[in-house]
Amino acid sequence: MRKRINLMYMAAAASVMISAASAVETKTIYLSGEGPENAVPWQFLMEEGARGGGVWSTIRVPSCWQQEGFGTYYTGQDQHPNKAEYKVEFSLGPDLKGQRVLLVFDGVMVMTDVKVNGKSAGPTHHGGYYRFSYDITDKVNFGKSNLLEVAVDEVSSNARLTKAERRGDYWMFGGIFRPVFLKIVPQEYLQKVAVNGTMDGLLEVQAYGKNIAEGDSVRAQLLDPDGQPVGKPMMAAAVQGDGVTKLSATFPDAKLWSTEYPNLYHVRVELLNNNAVVHSETERFGFRTFEVRPGKGFFLNGQRVILNGVARHCFWPTTGRTVSRAQSFADVKLAREMNINFFRCVHYPPDSHFYDACDELGMIASSELSGWVSPMPTEPGKELVRAMVQKDVNHPSLVIWSNGNHAGGNPKLSVEYHKWDPQERPVVWNHMRKHPKVPGVDVLGDQAVDTRFYPSYGDLVKRLGGGTHVVMSGETIHAMYDGGGGANLAEYMRLIRQSPVGGGLAIWAWADGAIVRTDQDGVLDAAGNQDPDGIVGPYRQKEGSCATVREVFSPVRIDFEKIADGFDGRIPVSNHYLFTSLDQCAFEWQLLNFSEDQEQIVTAGKLAGPAVAPGGASGTLKLPLPSTWQATEALRLKAINHRGEEIMSWTWPIESRKATLAKTFPEGVGSVSANTFEVTSGDTVFSFDPERGTLKSVVKGGKALPFGNGPHIYAAKDKILEKADGRSTAAKKALPDFLNVDRAISVKTGKVKMPLGNWSARSFAEDKNQVIAAQSENGSKIRWTVKPGGILQLDYDYMVPADQYNYLGIGFDLDEAPVKGKTWLGGGLARVWKNRLEGPEYGRWSNGYNDGIPGEVWELPAFKGIFKDVRWMRIDTVSGSFTVGLADEDRFLGVLRPKNSDIAVHALWSYPKTGGLYVFDIISPVGSKWRPAKEFGPKANPLTAFEGPLKGSVLFRF
Repeated sequence: MRKRINLMYMAAAASVMISAASAVETKTIYLSGEGPENAVPWQFLMEEGARGGGVWSTIRVPSCWQQEGFGTYYTGQDQHPNKAEYKVEFSLGPDLKGQRVLLVFDGVMVMTDVKVNGKSAGPTHHGGYYRFSYDITDKVNFGKSNLLEVAVDEVSSNARLTKAERRGDYWMFGGIFRPVFLKIVPQEYLQKVAVNGTMDGLLEVQAYGKNIAEGDSVRAQLLDPDGQPVGKPMMAAAVQGDGVTKLSATFPDAKLWSTEYPNLYHVRVELLNNNAVVHSETERFGFRTFEVRPGKGFFLNGQRVILNGVARHCFWPTTGRTVSRAQSFADVKLAREMNINFFRCVHYPPDSHFYDACDELGMIASSELSGWVSPMPTEPGKELVRAMVQKDVNHPSLVIWSNGNHAGGNPKLSVEYHKWDPQERPVVWNHMRKHPKVPGVDVLGDQAVDTRFYPSYGDLVKRLGGGTHVVMSGETIHAMYDGGGGANLAEYMRLIRQSPVGGGLAIWAWADGAIVRTDQDGVLDAAGNQDPDGIVGPYRQKEGSCATVREVFSPVRIDFEKIADGFDGRIPVSNHYLFTSLDQCAFEWQLLNFSEDQEQIVTAGKLAGPAVAPGGASGTLKLPLPSTWQATEALRLKAINHRGEEIMSWTWPIESRKATLAKTFPEGVGSVSANTFEVTSGDTVFSFDPERGTLKSVVKGGKALPFGNGPHIYAAKDKILEKADGRSTAAKKALPDFLNVDRAISVKTGKVKMPLGNWSARSFAEDKNQVIAAQSENGSKIRWTVKPGGILQLDYDYMVPADQYNYLGIGFDLDEAPVKGKTWLGGGLARVWKNRLEGPEYGRWSNGYNDGIPGEVWELPAFKGIFKDVRWMRIDTVSGSFTVGLADEDRFLGVLRPKNSDIAVHALWSYPKTGGLYVFDIISPVGSKWRPAKEFGPKANPLTAFEGPLKGSVLFRF
């Protein structure tokens, strides 16, 4: 049976409305669902030989057919296209006769032939991501059933268009993936309305007419958010036929649209015949001006704006490119939580509801013509540019047109955008890093933007230091795996903000493109290392760099490292908003105490921010803390914007590290007994090596804990992180090993580099404690103090040669299999690298064991890795728990060995291969997919100088 959508009732309802005043408005009738949440079943035939092919069945529309169980999964690097046919029946009420019926497709991948009642609706459409329509008035039957047939091919007969759209390192899908609907309009009507509202209050309206009769006129009325008229209507004689009628007026009191104040208006445009309204269209827009000012940067409403950006695909793991309105809004809300202000919409124009979300919530964005490494051909590229611009031209959030990606820009198309855009938005070409400049960019003159991808630190310094072209790298830091987009972000943003031509950057990318494979029992597949590129996971799970992005992009910044003696509640603050003074924001403060089980808010307060002007001005926030504030353990401060949203949170310890550790590791009651190198404290037995003095094992309550064999020195001086050709499995095999008990082995040469000599150890009582002390021939020392109550203190002092290291510290064995979880007081939740220290906030944190790989196995937040500012951490295992405390500042605690992918390319780090629990003085940076760590500047140098000694104290409680 053919699937019939019965619109008789809907049409009848419409016919009743037509007799009323609202009848002049366009009627929209969906033949599909409006999104994946209410998709409508159509008849469907996949081609013979393909998955699910050769027999008529049903498919939900809109959808990507791979996600409905049909066709082949492939990326643009490995083409396996399919084709299919769709059918659906619909009915139109007889009362609609005499009006025009337009059939609209919002997106079909890639080549589409349409028939209505067996007749061709019009020319074959080429291009997968673009709205197209047919006037089918003369092909439909009013009051009777109508048959819509759609033939879809994943490739175009235009080979150059196929190459532009379908070649890319991301998933390719097929089918009618965006909505299909009918528009019912009068015989003469307004095809489209394009609006330009500027920061000066100028409103320009372009009304595109169809079949306009002689003597008609056009009227436009500005409406406020409540639908009330603003000012007088604009009037003009209508251009006859299919011409464009232009109107304009100035509204000096108009409220401007910005990312901080997304004020929106509507304009109602009416086609009049003898003063009677024939047709009416209403468009939403905002008054704002976005500019490229050569030598000065980007400007929004006259203020310089830095684009804190990320690149985004339209994608959801269960539905592919078919994305709901709710998902678009959720993406924008989540990005705003991270202080992102710009979405580069990549490789194709997104759904219009994504720009609706940006308009309403305050986010600027771009739209991009397809073309990954191959330019869109001039024909039909001109038509696709027109479709792309006209669909979304009135969104104030949309500020940039992108004429292709990588090498996919066609210079001949750059002049097409402004033909349809009265705002004449900037046109940019995103381009690969290897070219000295974007080929053909000269056609854009001084409005050209330097968008070249993935600059090294040195490249970025050069590009920001000369010339007048604004620099905004369209893909700047690749977020594949745990580099995550946050590594090096602070340094890159510092350079951009300091340069007059710094325009911003876009991290690649927003979300991991892992699809739920319907042909593989629902496995999540990111196509190897082609698409695990996000700062969030496929279901928008926050990965390790999210907190870094939030801090670095924050418009409210505090340069305040610690609470020192004499602190009186004054905290320096700077305001990097464009239009919002800090006295329009609020600050919430909390005084906190911590235990291993909970965080306690002792007292809290809220106050208005100081009168610090936007644009980078600095001032002081004075907190009205109670006189007892010093008796608490930490101060937390939250910045709240004028909308009531949290912007950023900071927490500083009040209590000293020494005092925290004294409470966490109290000397218990009872006694300590020793049988030389076997020492008992309460129900805990410690065994030490009689020659070296290292801890061999710990047994608590008769159960052996999976901890011991240490301390040993762990260090590496490895060249792999510096090599631009280190990649894939070869890179993994070359990762450095630790420098073991008595010596450090150079991975490159294998020579002994750190001879410590022979050791001697002794065991003796000291007051109520038992001490195990050992010394090596080169003067290195370790000292264990076993105290009552299962408390153990380690003091170490290693004579380590002055040198440069990838990582350096001490460590112990920690068997991974029995580990259940960890709780700690320190920076969290995310782990850190040398070049990704921003983001983690001081506090009490806890998470269960996981063994994920960001981008492959989404077990988040990552359990294993390096954590900063740790005062104590409790490790829970199946045989019991123990707590470790760090007595020294500026040390890092490493927990187990984090996994990396076999295909991480340059997203590599240096880390011990053995051990399990480490106290690091030096930690490794992490690279990103397209650049090794050493190319990201001084703070990402894989080697860190160390002059020694390697010295510190560590506490344990069992």
